[in-house]
Amino acid sequence: MTKETSAGKTALWIKQVQTEADFRLMCAIESALCRESAGVWQPHVGGLCFDRYLFGSGAADVYNYGKLLYSGDMPIGYALAYAQEGEFVLRLLNAHEDKTHEALNLVCALFDGHEAYTTTVNSSSETLCRALLSQGFIKEGEERYQAVLDLNSREYAAGDSVDIIAPLSPDDYAERILYAALPSGSEVTEEMFYTYLASPAYKLAREYVIRQMSTNAFMGFITWWEDENSHTALLEPIACLPAYRRRGVAARLIDHGLSLLKARGIRYVYVSTSIDHEAAIPLYEKMGFVKSGEAHLYSRRK
Repeated sequence: MTKETSAGKTALWIKQVQTEADFRLMCAIESALCRESAGVWQPHVGGLCFDRYLFGSGAADVYNYGKLLYSGDMPIGYALAYAQEGEFVLRLLNAHEDKTHEALNLVCALFDGHEAYTTTVNSSSETLCRALLSQGFIKEGEERYQAVLDLNSREYAAGDSVDIIAPLSPDDYAERILYAALPSGSEVTEEMFYTYLASPAYKLAREYVIRQMSTNAFMGFITWWEDENSHTALLEPIACLPAYRRRGVAARLIDHGLSLLKARGIRYVYVSTSIDHEAAIPLYEKMGFVKSGEAHLYSRRK
């Protein structure tokens, strides 16, 4: 696809993510979106990093599903196009929302060989929601619970932990890998985990584990992704081993992290989970998270 139309005007085009510089640019675009609309739920830089390193088949997958959107020589957004699943994500900088229809056409063209494909979009993205409906997508059920916590208005505090909460250390790696699939269902291999530890993305992650004080038993873990540029953070993932559930373990983990994030100057924290996750949603709301719009599935068939 060329960068210019026959009339010489700048046109939109897609570039495959092929290098680490491309991935950094995709993260920079997401960071800018968080900075522009911090009080509304965003996928976050941490979502991109988690998706790349700790979900799926490994870090190199991003070179298949990652796409950058350009207007001429200017990067204006990105897309994640998961061919095997028939799913996509489209993100455009706010100043370029007028190009939503054109960008959506480019992304949909990536699925020409598919009988059906879908995307999940929050209702706060009004321009994209309208574009999807106008281009034949069907709005279906709510898929995700997406919420935001303004740390300036935070009131909940769990008090002193009765357990040991500490930053992830090499002594925790084996158990962290073993139980990585608990929150997402996606296995994390040793190779994936050590690639993640060695990646530039790891500097954005704040990982903690919680152990029983009396026995030192591993009870769970949490990861916060911190973006200083937008003063935002994402919780992704959190896990509590089944034997220790309903004891306030997850609440203590979250409370501990929120206190640290606030002290570091973070203003907004994001969380997302399945809309039917009956245990997680009440917990997040107890901690002060407030639902941000509704995230519906949009689908289109040939």
